[in-house]
Amino acid sequence: LPGTSEVHKCIPLLLLAEEMRREAGSPIKVAWWWRPEDINKQVGGAKDSDHLYSDAMDFDFTDEDSMMRALRGFVAPLYRTGRFCLSVGIGSTRLHLGCGSIRGNRHWYYPSHKKEAEELFE
Repeated sequence: LPGTSEVHKCIPLLLLAEEMRREAGSPIKVAWWWRPEDINKQVGGAKDSDHLYSDAMDFDFTDEDSMMRALRGFVAPLYRTGRFCLSVGIGSTRLHLGCGSIRGNRHWYYPSHKKEAEELFE
């Protein structure tokens, strides 16, 4: 299990998740949060993944439209402020959202993402 300092990192991520849920207009599910190196490797996570440091969560949305509403109404505007060192990974219904990453503001797309999402982060 993660240490006490890592557990405290989930609070701002869950507050961000609540705002995403409001914008999405439907439930979202936490798919991943902290994961140890061996599990991270098994699931194909990045070698220096934010998940290793409890700096990110992966969220599953009910459908593409609800995720696009969350991206449009909350995530992309927050990202564009340049604050919070957000890491945003965009799939079709899965969203990686990290806060306070040592690598700063960055985003990427999984192969399943909607092209429409790219316009929000350019």
